[in-house]
Amino acid sequence: MIIVVFALSLVLLRIFYLVAEMCFERDWPRSTWRGLVLAIMLLILCASAFGQAVRVDIPLLTSGPNVPSGGAALPQALWLTNATVQICQHPATTSSCTYVTTYTDATGSTPCPPTQQLVQLPGNACSSDAGLLGNVGFWYGGGTVDYLVNSQGGTYGPYTVTGVNGSGNFVSTIQPLSQALAGPFTSPSIATQLLTAASVNTILYPAPGTGTISAAMASAPSGGVMLQLQCGTYIDNITIATNNVLIQGAGANCTNLQPATNAAMLTITAAGGAIQYAQVRDLTMTNVGGFTGADGIVITGPVNQINDWHHFENLVISGFRYDLNLVGRTIWTTFENVHFASALQSGIYASTAAVLNHITFRDGQINNSQQYGVYWNDTNTNASLSTEFDHVNVEGNGLSGTLANCAGMYLTGIGTMSIHDGYFESNCATVPDAKGADIRVTGTYAQALDIKSNLIWSVTNYGILNDAVQTTGEYTGNKIVNQTTNAIKIQTTHTLSNIHIGPNLLIASSILLVPDGGSNTHTTLDGYYPLAQTWYSSPTFPNVTATGTVTAYTVNYTNFLQFNGTNISPTTVGTPVANQAVCFVSVGPPVVVGHCTSVVSSSGGCTCAP
Repeated sequence: MIIVVFALSLVLLRIFYLVAEMCFERDWPRSTWRGLVLAIMLLILCASAFGQAVRVDIPLLTSGPNVPSGGAALPQALWLTNATVQICQHPATTSSCTYVTTYTDATGSTPCPPTQQLVQLPGNACSSDAGLLGNVGFWYGGGTVDYLVNSQGGTYGPYTVTGVNGSGNFVSTIQPLSQALAGPFTSPSIATQLLTAASVNTILYPAPGTGTISAAMASAPSGGVMLQLQCGTYIDNITIATNNVLIQGAGANCTNLQPATNAAMLTITAAGGAIQYAQVRDLTMTNVGGFTGADGIVITGPVNQINDWHHFENLVISGFRYDLNLVGRTIWTTFENVHFASALQSGIYASTAAVLNHITFRDGQINNSQQYGVYWNDTNTNASLSTEFDHVNVEGNGLSGTLANCAGMYLTGIGTMSIHDGYFESNCATVPDAKGADIRVTGTYAQALDIKSNLIWSVTNYGILNDAVQTTGEYTGNKIVNQTTNAIKIQTTHTLSNIHIGPNLLIASSILLVPDGGSNTHTTLDGYYPLAQTWYSSPTFPNVTATGTVTAYTVNYTNFLQFNGTNISPTTVGTPVANQAVCFVSVGPPVVVGHCTSVVSSSGGCTCAP
């Protein structure tokens, strides 16, 4: 604009000289005419240059084996939908970007803010992201520039583009970001992408070092913020107390966070008011200093204050007092592919009166804790609802060897919970009270707790030990192996208790049901014998009758035995199945003990062998 004004002034000045010479000197001012022509040409050139910005449009189409394809519109553009973009002077790096001035339109008269360099057509509004169509579109003065793409998979680039100065030149480039597919975030949900991209207003790039993450967060303007971490070590104690904070690492084997003091590595607190949508991805947290009071992640705040919708993914959290400590309320919070390892006490610890609902742990591991892998004790009036452990490995916990009531998972205060498709191994191999269990269910409430399709094979006392007062749920489809006492033990007393045990594969172990004072075990079994009759527990089995005889036998009750015949009485066994013996207890009402594939006389007694 200044250049144009100068050229216009020069033209006016030359016209004044021309008129003056013609009027007063009555001469033909050849030199003045030449100056006027040159000034007019300069004005035309300046006016032409002013208002002619270069247009660039680059669709962010990804390619590679992990990108979905099909007949839907733009199937490959979805992965980078709403990615934020920086236009930088060439050459740039992912950690160093000098912003290029971009404009709202082809006139080049109104610059966009440095953090909002894109303009999507039609329109002239400046923005920071590539929009729903995943398009890097901007107006600039031309020349060679670099651009960086910031997605949930990380920061990619720099990519170089060159626009030619002229009358609104249009540059369109298909940029296949196949490099992005090698990033740490391999399968984000579209809903999560849109949520994150829409909520982040500022992207910061703290360098590895001490306190740099906290300093970056303190310097961020209001609104959502994304901290893009590099490979390296960050020593800090981080607190998130505002909405829409995303901490994005460069990979769990690349970005390492360590606590600076004997306090939590990461605290998400609602003490100052409601917060939502914190996200942490693709990094490792380790307690290298061995701080005995430092936790990995702490979610805290008033018991009913909103502290919800947080998401953690692709993390390793290792060596803290509690790798995860749930102190305050949290609802709709998820942990995907999170590895809780080597806790000084428990891997996941929730001992609180706060609301803990709709929390999901998926595809993770909890291993090598000194005490419990999971300790869950919700004392809120409304016990925890809709908690899910999906495809989680719980292994090698209880290493101290001194923990009474040791368990891979210790659960009480449950409203509804599902544990399914998991893997339990080597939990509580050494315990002082013979009550070690892979899954221990206890306390006042353990309601609607389903345990399905798990492999449970720790060499400990019990696979599942449930002595909760009021308890309901279904245990089915599990393979339970090598417990030294019982695969499943149920001992409950509340009139509302009702446990359904469906078909399970039990190897070298048994089911023990302990009745209450009214001879009710509150348990039904399906697939073990007809009419879902209840088993009574007893250390010995007097007056046992075998097929076709009334001889008294003693049953060596070491394996689970399935009855496969009809109803029986102390003297009638119905129609026996070939090569099977039916054993039952005749104390009070006839109670089925099980069936045997063979009866072997030994020392005047009978061993029912499977």
